[in-house]
Amino acid sequence: MPRRSTTSSAAAAAVADFDEISSQNNVLRFDASPELSLTVGADEEDLGDYDSKVKEAQERISRLRQEKEELERQQRRFEELRQKQEKFAKGKRDLVEKIGRSVTQMDRELYDAQKLVEEISSARDSFAGHLEVLRSLQPERWNRAQIDEELENALSAIEDAEDEYAKGVRRVASCRRSEAAALSAPHRDEEGFSPTASPLGSGADTFSAWAWRGLGFTLPLMGALLIGLLLAKLLF
Repeated sequence: MPRRSTTSSAAAAAVADFDEISSQNNVLRFDASPELSLTVGADEEDLGDYDSKVKEAQERISRLRQEKEELERQQRRFEELRQKQEKFAKGKRDLVEKIGRSVTQMDRELYDAQKLVEEISSARDSFAGHLEVLRSLQPERWNRAQIDEELENALSAIEDAEDEYAKGVRRVASCRRSEAAALSAPHRDEEGFSPTASPLGSGADTFSAWAWRGLGFTLPLMGALLIGLLLAKLLF
């Protein structure tokens, strides 16, 4: 019995000590552990750093996308400029070549045309002068005492007119042949336009035809005049 009492007293003392320890918060509590608190705080910091990095990466991606779009716009602009430069260079080269050929051809034709105009003008003045002289030959008004001299002068005028007429026709015909040769194969560009084509068409022998017609009209007059002179010489 005394041993049991001693044991019970010891147990009661142990219970009392446990209660005292519990009341002093010396029992191990997991929620108030400093090691656990440090772990949770570190995780929260890691999450915050991760979110910051994600946001920074997204912003960088956005900037790179904008830079890419700007580079693409610049590339398109440079391509347009390159195409315009090529178009300008090709257009300038082609036009300089075509217009240069046309100017050279026109210079030759202008020279030939001016020469033709000069020859026609000279021949026309010569023909008009001889025509006036021939029309002034009127045997009925000649002085009988000077009939031989009048006939000699008239025949000389006819010969001069005939020579000048033949020379004028040859010169004008030669100029017309040169002009016809220049127009025989006019240069044409890619569009089929001929800057040197004559608006009168292929009428290179027009003047020659009219010249021969004029000769045909004049010869009867000359023949009649010669006959009249001979008759006048015989009669007087």
